[in-house]
Order: sequence, then C-alpha cells, then structure tokens
Amino acid sequence: MSELRGFEAVNDLLAESGGSVLGISVDPPDVAKKYVATRHHLNYDILCDTDRRVIHQYGLVHKNAGPDVDIAIPANILLDQDGSIVWRHTPKRIQERLNPADVMIEVRKLLDRG
Repeated sequence: MSELRGFEAVNDLLAESGGSVLGISVDPPDVAKKYVATRHHLNYDILCDTDRRVIHQYGLVHKNAGPDVDIAIPANILLDQDGSIVWRHTPKRIQERLNPADVMIEVRKLLDRG
C-alpha cells in the first residue's frame, strides 16, 4: 500500500490542469476511509466498488482469485475530460505494482501534448 502515498505527487501534478487521482477499491467504505483519512492521510479519494461493477467494466477482475471471489487487478488508467481512456497499464501478474513515478511520466507526456 505504500504506492498509495506515491500517487499524491501524481495528484498534485494533475490538479494543476484541473484533474485528480481517484483510487478505486472493492473494499467497503469503512476500510477505504481508514486508508484515506487515518492510516495514510491521502490527498485524493478512494471510491468503493463493492458491487464490482467498475472492475468488470474495465476488465480488471483477477480471474484466478477463486470461485465466487472477484478481486481487482491493480491497474493504472488515465482518462481524459470526456472519460475516454488515454493511457492504461494493466499488469500481467496481480502482485505487480507500477511505480507512481512511471505514472507521473505518462501524465507529463499527456500534459505536454495537450
């Protein structure tokens, strides 16, 4: 979960252009609130996808989690103002986490183009 703190810098960069980071978790709201408000003091929100609609919509369901268990693949997605995907990183292994600095590079590329 330490990468969550790294996304604060990404959030700051996006905020300069009117954007923001949003984390999405399949955990219930009380768990997400602990990460945002108390445990990590994040400067961005974590949305709760407890019914798993978002992870299904984006194709981020870990297929081998077990029967009747849908957990999310830890992906990184950048959306434009219209909600269209402009960049996406979906790992091959669920244990893989992209370094927030790599996401920062992609955000800068997009901002430079825009």
